[in-house]
Amino acid sequence: MWMHIDSSNYGEAKAGWATSDSVCGSYTYGGSVQPLGYQSRDLNLFKGVFSDCCCGDFEERGWGGDC
Repeated sequence: MWMHIDSSNYGEAKAGWATSDSVCGSYTYGGSVQPLGYQSRDLNLFKGVFSDCCCGDFEERGWGGDC
């Protein structure tokens, strides 16, 4: 998972990450950096395939059933 990491005064401006064996599972924080020494304020969205644990919600919203 990618995330924006910052302090209460917006002074850190870092990109952070966490990993998990499952999208629904427990995540382990991996760290945060300012990529190439530059502040990181915006993150892009990656729209991918949902895992099996999300299929119920996926189907309920009418988005199809093939996870």
